[in-house]
Amino acid sequence: MRKALRLWPIGLVVSLYATLVNQSLWNWFAVPALHVPPVGYWAMYGLTMLLGLLFDHGRDQSEAEDFRWKGAMVFLEACVPQGQMAEVRETIKQQEDDLWAEIGARILSRTVGMTLMLGIGWAVHTFLA
Repeated sequence: MRKALRLWPIGLVVSLYATLVNQSLWNWFAVPALHVPPVGYWAMYGLTMLLGLLFDHGRDQSEAEDFRWKGAMVFLEACVPQGQMAEVRETIKQQEDDLWAEIGARILSRTVGMTLMLGIGWAVHTFLA
């Protein structure tokens, strides 16, 4: 739980950065192509949140996985002999640590991808548009 709480500020910063990328790309390309007004930062933040709610189905899967994980732990407690429980718990803890490393890598990957999109968008907007 503490690790999840530590990731919350990182997620917020990534979300704010994603808003900047979305706003920049919209204002550089959609405004002239679609003849629509530019969008402000906080309006884009709201749109990003709204679209995330409408199209992010990963949260539903996460809740279902949490439910299955809790059921598996109850089953594990009932089936593993007491002498082997410490070893099983250590293996589960190692897998959980690996999961947090994977989450960190995904956040970093998403941030690098957004930065590349912003850089390419800036180059196209500045030199080719």
